[in-house]
Amino acid sequence: MQFIALTELVFGHLGEGLPFWQFRLDFMHRAQVSTKRYECLKPLKRKISDHMRDNVYYTTSGMAWEPAIMFTRSVIGADRVLYANGLSLSVCARGSGGHGAHAAHRRG
Repeated sequence: MQFIALTELVFGHLGEGLPFWQFRLDFMHRAQVSTKRYECLKPLKRKISDHMRDNVYYTTSGMAWEPAIMFTRSVIGADRVLYANGLSLSVCARGSGGHGAHAAHRRG
């Protein structure tokens, strides 16, 4: 079986919080490797946060809150934040059409 190496990913909703976890992901991976408790955990050539900065783009869809956007820009880099709009889902959730209205109608 042949695999294609993925070099670029796009995560919506500012990465579902992953930029906020970068320090902990790096720290816990390093700590677990040093204990040698799990044979399958090996040292990485690059930190998890390095991959998150260099190989992932983050959209702002559904996360139109300036502090979260600015934090993500500061730890990931402004060139990795793509501005997007999750408005269609927000409108549907309020019952003005789409799945949100259908669900509200079923509830009676």
